[in-house]
Parts: sequence; structure tokens; C-alpha cells
Amino acid sequence: AYVNLGAALLEGENLDQSETYLARALALEPELGIAHYNMGLLQKRQGNQTEAFDSFSAAITHSPAAPESHYQIGLIYQEQGQYAQAQQAFQNAIDIDFNYPEAHYNLGVSFVRQDSPETAIIAFTRASNLQPTFAHAHYARGLALAELERYEEAKEQLQTASNIYIAKGDARWASIAQQQISLIENIQVGR
Repeated sequence: AYVNLGAALLEGENLDQSETYLARALALEPELGIAHYNMGLLQKRQGNQTEAFDSFSAAITHSPAAPESHYQIGLIYQEQGQYAQAQQAFQNAIDIDFNYPEAHYNLGVSFVRQDSPETAIIAFTRASNLQPTFAHAHYARGLALAELERYEEAKEQLQTASNIYIAKGDARWASIAQQQISLIENIQVGR
């Protein structure tokens, strides 16, 4: 019960009370992976990346088949610029649950950051195939395609992203996608 209450309080942004209940849950059941996971989320929101990493690692120790902890560790590695470690963590999450579009997307982001746009495109494609309205996956795939000078495909992905952003009411990102399309068109005209 403490874990559920702590998680609910975390979702409601009541971080102090959430921490109290999650700490109680862990004191009573230190091997409860979900409690470690929620404590990691709390610590991450508080800006305590090291503690969050340790909590997600403990969650993996006690619940190795839960992909979310692997995913969160990947995000921490990615934020620290440790892209090879991030890739491994995202791949671990995908190995547990292939239908995890966010893990595929962030795997792609890590590949882009390591100058591997071809491999990133595969990950972005999987993310957008799993979740067709995942606008950022289409957008990132478009940028990676443009980097490889596959301009027509890139524009198509960016337009798809723009359409999804518009449908979701996100005019700012729709505009950014349209600006990228214009940049690609300018490159094509200059050839």
C-alpha cells in the first residue's frame, strides 16, 4: 500500500510525502523492485541523478524483467553524454519489451549523437511503426535521413511529424518541422 500511495503522490507532484511513503515501503520490503523504481523517479525529479541511478539499478536487481528501469538508466546515461552505455540500457529495455517506442526512439537519439544516422533511422522507424503518432520519432528520422542526403524521404518524415504536431495542437514543433523542410528545399535548389 505504501508503494501505491508513494507513486500516486509522486504523480501528483507531492514529492516530500511521496518520498516518505516510498521510504516506508522500502524499509518494509527492501526487495520490492517497483518501490526502487518509483524512488528513482522521485530522485530524478529532485535532480539527484546519482541516487536515481542507484535506485533504478536496485529495481533491476529485484525486478530484472521490468523494462522501465533499464529505460530510465538509459536516459541518465544519455543526459551524461555516455551514449554507448545509454544504447545498452535502451537495448536491454527493448529486449524485455520490443513494443517500447520510447526506448527505440532514445536508442536512435544515442546513435545520432554517436554519428550513426543509418542505425538511428532503424530505431526511429521502429518507434514510429510502434506508435504512428510519435511525432518526435518522425521528426528525428527526417533529420537523420537529411543527414544522409535522402532529402525526399526526409521531407516526407518531417511533413508527417508536422501534421502530427498540428493534430496535437503543438504549433511550435509543427513550425520547427516546416522550417527543416524549407532548409532541405533550399539545399536541393542549391545543387
